[in-house]
Amino acid sequence: MKNAGNLKKVEVINVVKEKYGRKRFVRYKTGAELYDMSQSSFENLAEEAGAKYKIGKMVLVNCDIFEEYLETFRMSNRE
Repeated sequence: MKNAGNLKKVEVINVVKEKYGRKRFVRYKTGAELYDMSQSSFENLAEEAGAKYKIGKMVLVNCDIFEEYLETFRMSNRE
């Protein structure tokens, strides 16, 4: 099965979206799965976006702020 790895990844993303729906705050691992990127990339972008909230030892990322920041990377049709 050539595409088994890709299929499994898509299934994981779908499960995460079903499970978490539209949460406002997520932890690093969940956010990385939700946005289909590595955890370190998600952490770095969340830091750059100013979307991190630290509560004790736990860090949450505000998805609304994170997505607004992601929109600044949007490529136009000319690029």
